[in-house]
Amino acid sequence: MKKTLFFLAALMFVFLLFSMEASALSLSGKKLSPISYIPGETISNHYIISDTDKPVRVSVDKGIFSNISVSEVVDYQFDLIIHFTEKQFVPTGVHTFALTVAENGSDAGTGIGSQATVSKNFEVIVYSYEKEIQASLDMPSINIGKNATAKISVASFGYADISELYAVLSLSSETGKELERKMTEKKSLPGLGSISFSVPFQTDAFPAGTYHLFAQIHYDGKEKSANTSFLIGNIDLTLVNATNEFLPGFNDFSAKVKSLWGNPLHNVYLKLLLNDDELLQTPSIELGPREEAELKAILKVDLVPALYQGKVLLLFEGESKEIPFPFVVASPPPEPVKELPEKPSFLSEIGALAGVLPLTMVLLIALIVLILVFLLRKEKKQEDF
Repeated sequence: MKKTLFFLAALMFVFLLFSMEASALSLSGKKLSPISYIPGETISNHYIISDTDKPVRVSVDKGIFSNISVSEVVDYQFDLIIHFTEKQFVPTGVHTFALTVAENGSDAGTGIGSQATVSKNFEVIVYSYEKEIQASLDMPSINIGKNATAKISVASFGYADISELYAVLSLSSETGKELERKMTEKKSLPGLGSISFSVPFQTDAFPAGTYHLFAQIHYDGKEKSANTSFLIGNIDLTLVNATNEFLPGFNDFSAKVKSLWGNPLHNVYLKLLLNDDELLQTPSIELGPREEAELKAILKVDLVPALYQGKVLLLFEGESKEIPFPFVVASPPPEPVKELPEKPSFLSEIGALAGVLPLTMVLLIALIVLILVFLLRKEKKQEDF
């Protein structure tokens, strides 16, 4: 049993020693990864080595890159220097290299954890040498009777500049019938740059339903497409219940709201108003389709107790809805009256004293008897002597 306990204690000690040694070395510096590969660019990043007092060595696994180096380590600090030479061809894609710092003490190899190391891996994104783009198309769902605006975002993923870029958008019904076609203005796009277009559509007369938007982006003889769908319907939010009775001072306010929309509702919040003065505004939340949730805030009441005719303003998806909201400021509860202790009268004090006297007399008589007994015994002992 003793051997087993000794073995477990030794194993735990070795484990703790290994853990302490393995985490003894650290390396800190500004985050670089991922790095965009730009031919001719030089990047320098400073690093600090800490949590060690041993000599260290720094090495770099360059991967496919030829010009990555480190400066001399001085006071446990050094620079990583990355130079993307224009003479080297690097294929399009994601490539990696690694930086490693290791303790290089004279006691290396003498035991577990005697040489700690730390490494950082870096990703380099190499873009195309041709003209390439990525595009996204967004059209938010809207309330019936509103006009919609589409947004096209285009990012260049090539080093070459694009001299002319534009998009043709086609809006169609759920059955595929084209309802409207528009073309954006023409713009240039520098290599690795980005641009966006906002395209309004006249949708206020469209009935409720699902609609589709298709975009064809043209750039210097090339094309890229994007598409999306959106809804036109009744975007609405209702107030289920809310706190409507308050006391002067600070109060917890809670309101339950419910979405009547079949899609998520964004930026949902509430304001409580009195005579167009804002009493509170809740933080904003998001609601799922037909979801219920609570909006909460702290309300400071500086009003005299009375019934007030206020209103709640519900805000959601750029829409607003005003609801009459009477609320009550109640009077604070009266403070409990503290009863003062009744001052005893002279007669009651005499009575209390009289009640204590018999007990006092008994104790006094008992004490006298004990003293007499003690004296008698003492006198008898002296006579016997």
